[in-house]
Amino acid sequence: KPRSRRGSGQFAGHAELELVAGMARGSRPPGAGLLLHAAHELDPPDKFEVSAWAHYRRLRVEVLDKMEVDMSASLPGSLHGWAISELHHMASTSTELLKSVCFGIVYGLLVHDGSSSTSLVYLDFLSLVLSLDCHSIAGRVILEVSCRFHQLKEARRPRLLGMVEDMAGALLDDARTVVLALQRQVTPGDARAASTWLLRWLLPMVLRHKSWLMMDSHVAVRSFLWSLRWVSALQRPSSVELEDCAVELRRDLLALASFIFEHGRGHLLEAGSASLWALMSCRDQPEVEPLWRRASEDPSLLVAILPKECLEHLLRPEEQEHLSFLVEKGASESHDGLQVQWFAERYFGKTVLHGTSLSTGGNATHLADVVLNALNMAEAVGRPLPVLWSSLWAATRSLGSSGAEARLAFVFACRRPGYARRALAAVLLENSTAQPVAEEEEALFGPEAPAAPAPDLLAHVEELAAVFLPDSATKDLVRILASGGGPPPDEVIRRSGEKPGQKSFRDSATERGSSRSPGRPHSQHKDGVRAKGGNKSDAKGRGKGKSKGKGKGKGKEKGKKRQRPSSPADG
Repeated sequence: KPRSRRGSGQFAGHAELELVAGMARGSRPPGAGLLLHAAHELDPPDKFEVSAWAHYRRLRVEVLDKMEVDMSASLPGSLHGWAISELHHMASTSTELLKSVCFGIVYGLLVHDGSSSTSLVYLDFLSLVLSLDCHSIAGRVILEVSCRFHQLKEARRPRLLGMVEDMAGALLDDARTVVLALQRQVTPGDARAASTWLLRWLLPMVLRHKSWLMMDSHVAVRSFLWSLRWVSALQRPSSVELEDCAVELRRDLLALASFIFEHGRGHLLEAGSASLWALMSCRDQPEVEPLWRRASEDPSLLVAILPKECLEHLLRPEEQEHLSFLVEKGASESHDGLQVQWFAERYFGKTVLHGTSLSTGGNATHLADVVLNALNMAEAVGRPLPVLWSSLWAATRSLGSSGAEARLAFVFACRRPGYARRALAAVLLENSTAQPVAEEEEALFGPEAPAAPAPDLLAHVEELAAVFLPDSATKDLVRILASGGGPPPDEVIRRSGEKPGQKSFRDSATERGSSRSPGRPHSQHKDGVRAKGGNKSDAKGRGKGKSKGKGKGKGKEKGKKRQRPSSPADG
């Protein structure tokens, strides 16, 4: 915001403070229909909206209203050209006034109903902004509004997208950043009606300007991942709106991905293994199969890491911040996993962890991206998060057959030694020892709670073994845990990156199960023995010792025998 100074050279800050106070009391500024955001009565005043209105209000008071100029149309008798000249002169007075003029004009073009690309008034004001904007004020304002797309009024959304296309047509560099921001507003699998409408507009616009937009490597890489993940989500559309236009969207998405692969293949090296992740889920498509075959033959992609920035592009900004809070701050392990439940309710469904939601493929695609993002974040932190991984694994099981892609994300992260292998080992070890449990546990994990891990897990491992470099450590680790139900041998643990005897993921999962599992009251665990599984022989031995101790002499003899050192001959 401009500094508050007296005089004509700066905007008077007290007017903005009065505007904030008035909006806080529930009153609206003059022209309440001109607000961008669809705010509710109890919502606090939006700081960006208040600041933008204050700059626009000054332009109206000092220039536009005096000359009877309306930004929505050219009225008879209005001094339209004079107003443009006066605004240009005002902007030349100081740098702060130049920024204020650009900010106010862009906001005015967004909120007026008549601002269209065919309006002469719109073109004149837009030309004025482009000629004055040496500080990229217009691009920053459009970017901020684009990041709030779903909070805008429906009448303002077409106007915003029209200005974005005009920016791309003018070859402004800020247009590339805005396009990436809009892609994050419609993440792969998003079933909201507004997201479908945005996707149907965004794809043709990007294709019209693809040659210029994709000259930037960041735009090319992120658009490639985003388009292919959407192709995977459209295999099982998650809403009626997406199902109606799935064929058209799939055609445009594949055209965009093919163009990027052919003309910017060198840029895809920046995505590392993320390119393979995007291609893997839809490699059976005839249009994708040639791309998959050429990409899988590239040895540099097989050993590359997963860039954090590329994976985060598949999540909404607020969703990425929430997930980062769960992983990096360890919030998922507190309050019996309530933080994880809140995250699931907000971004997936009210009962995602209870097996009664997320039955569509589009949501499963997004869940797979969340799993891969979480594992990639945790790799840098290195902190065991048994509650988070157990909850995400339960969410994949609640999807049934649709959750295969989300479970594949767990196995995909295990292609390299490190954190992901230990996290998956702990999850499988916990689930492979599961026994029939109470109704609360069945409600948490679904009707398949007593069963072994998903049978398609080994198929995923075989699938990855055929694609990536032969990795016996991952294969053996998942085989032993999925079939045997016991802890892996030290040799397999050593090859997976965990030291023998290290107290890490497996011990954390066992301790958490022995104390309290999520969704189970304390009363179901007696004497620290886990009711769901645990070491039955130890529990039985403790019970024997206690009962034998009641006899005369027998208990002592048994106790003495147990205290003597064991020898190799004892077995």
